[in-house]
Amino acid sequence: MVPSDSLPTKTMQTRAETGNNALPVGYQLGEYTIKSVLGHGGFGITYLAQDNHLGALVAIKEYFPQDYAERGANSTINPRPGGDVSDAEIYSWGLEEFLKEAQALAKFKHNYIVRVLRYLEANGTAYMTMEYEEGESLAKYMKQHGGFLSEPDLLRVFLPILTGLHAVHEAGLLHLDIKPDNIYLRHSGQPMLIDFGSARQRQRQGKAETGRIALTRGYSALEQYPGHGAMGPSTDVYSVGATLYRCVTGRDPLDSLERYKIMGLGKVDPMTPATKFDRPLFAPHIRQCVDLALHLQVADRPASALALQNGLMGKEAKEEKSIPMSVLGHGSGFIGVSDAIIKPRSRYHTPRGFLESLFLFLLAIGAMAISTLKIMLDTGRLNQDELFAYFDRIQALPYDAGREIKMFIDAQLGIAPTVNAPVSSAKPPRTVKPKPVAEKVIPIFDPAKTIALTLAAHAPVTALAFVRDNEVLAVAYDDGVVNLWNAESGALISTMSFNEESLNTMVASPDGQWLAISVDANVEIWSARENKAMTKLSGHTAPVMRLAFSADGKQLVSVDRESSVVLWDVAESKKIFDLPKAKHEILTLAVAPNGRVLAGGDIEGGIQYWDLVGGKELAYVPAHNVPVSAIAYSPDGKWFVSGGQQHNLKLWDASLERNDRVLAGAPDDVDTVQFSPDSRWLLLGGTSKSLEIWSVEQGQPIHRFAGHDLGVSVLTLSSDGARIATSGDDAKILIWK
Repeated sequence: MVPSDSLPTKTMQTRAETGNNALPVGYQLGEYTIKSVLGHGGFGITYLAQDNHLGALVAIKEYFPQDYAERGANSTINPRPGGDVSDAEIYSWGLEEFLKEAQALAKFKHNYIVRVLRYLEANGTAYMTMEYEEGESLAKYMKQHGGFLSEPDLLRVFLPILTGLHAVHEAGLLHLDIKPDNIYLRHSGQPMLIDFGSARQRQRQGKAETGRIALTRGYSALEQYPGHGAMGPSTDVYSVGATLYRCVTGRDPLDSLERYKIMGLGKVDPMTPATKFDRPLFAPHIRQCVDLALHLQVADRPASALALQNGLMGKEAKEEKSIPMSVLGHGSGFIGVSDAIIKPRSRYHTPRGFLESLFLFLLAIGAMAISTLKIMLDTGRLNQDELFAYFDRIQALPYDAGREIKMFIDAQLGIAPTVNAPVSSAKPPRTVKPKPVAEKVIPIFDPAKTIALTLAAHAPVTALAFVRDNEVLAVAYDDGVVNLWNAESGALISTMSFNEESLNTMVASPDGQWLAISVDANVEIWSARENKAMTKLSGHTAPVMRLAFSADGKQLVSVDRESSVVLWDVAESKKIFDLPKAKHEILTLAVAPNGRVLAGGDIEGGIQYWDLVGGKELAYVPAHNVPVSAIAYSPDGKWFVSGGQQHNLKLWDASLERNDRVLAGAPDDVDTVQFSPDSRWLLLGGTSKSLEIWSVEQGQPIHRFAGHDLGVSVLTLSSDGARIATSGDDAKILIWK
């Protein structure tokens, strides 16, 4: 906090002087023992302490306004002697407000607001005891990660923070000191608002201005300066906007009073708007929302935290229903959430207990050994004779595990390790020459294609898929018919007819051996080679609208009209489990190449992610401001693409090492996308009459192939990359080679 240099001020103490005025380590404050100093501020010191009764760590904030008070004998804090006549009065008023604020915050049980456990009075001042959370401030995180946030990380932090801030405002409180230092990233990944400054800002009724204020330059609204208006929820909205500006641009915002004075001289606003920065990683509506929140006049800003939250999500910046924060769950392996934000670095770490560590260690050893042998036996890479050789190899594991456990126990008890530790006594394993593993050949995709075959579509095409080693094209129509065509000659091989109202979608397994066809509330699995239904998957209560196979073809995901999501074991023809329901209507599905993550684009412009191993929701990312009609993972697992209306097309780095790129030049509507087998090319169809092939590296179209009279709404690519099939509203099916 810094005082305004346009008003009379008192000299602030240096950090070193503040440190000398802190309570010493080991000091007994009621039932707490001071362990260290966590932070200093102009109005207080925050300590790490231990509850002597429970043994838990807590954070304790001491009211210590160093402008007006000093620490005397016996750690007592008193108003400064010889100061202004109002110092004692200001100190007493501030102490009273500090206690009121502690009482108010203690009533909060909110995930995104610091939890106050209790307060106590001692040493002529007051102390606020709070839950201690491992983690770090947003300011520290940004300093360690390039100076600003990515768009997914920014939403990950600020959507929950705005929900918490709305709860504060509804309780009649203001924060009045929101900045990167006062947004804390827990070790668990959740953000939290800390260090409320409202007790320092509220003016005592009936008293003259003191001539001194405490605020943070650049992050405080104009009305926080005396004589510039009344403070309210929009005051905190300005501070959030300033913090967003720092996260988006990497620069500290200019002070509001300085901006006001310069603009009062008839000059333009000296602060460069966020929309003027070359930050293509942030959607335009986010940068516009930042500038909107930073208006100097209260009436020009979003009126509430919820209004700003809606603006960040691409909606109109006005107050509506708050989004449920459960959609912002965390996890790894999905787009939109930075792993660094999920688990911020912390210098504090609570180690596992001994029994937990021992159990996890033994469990890992056993699971690794059993799963390795099982996989090798099942795949034929290990025969019975070789199995004994592997037994020889793992004989040493129990002994070596015992050594590790002993070393762990010794370390816990402070016992020095034995110098001449024994070595494993297991006999040397027999040498086994491993069988060579055939490397998977990734076809090189040639983007130069021409029309090789034209088929007539008797009805609008809803799905296309190459099957039977890419020699046959399966075509589903909206009248309930599925045709199998010879992809080379164009001859009709067979026709399957379903009820027009019951057939909703069709997908093929990646190896082209199976077709999954949704028929009402069931999913029929057909053998593409034998052209007959092999099994039926029943479990939905509403018509199934979306299907997606895993990369290995062993699992299938289905989503029905009521947003129920089910994961199936195709080989066993049984349900694995029900996944959490989709937030909104799902328009498109994609399973990550590793088979662990499911992504679904929805009608509200969001992408929802599920964990296919644990059966849980991972996250919900508001990716577009229009419905997401097409998504796809690249076969190498590096890239993820999403598209929709109004030229929306984004390319994401699935490894989370880079952020999304907005790809310019997409059709008005992007209806279908697919990656080439080598992951270097993106095939795209939409309202454009052309089949478009984009370079992933360059992020722009390289080829536009004319052939359709109207747009391309459906496309599929053979697994070897040799053929492409497209269809649209012109009653044509084109096969490209």
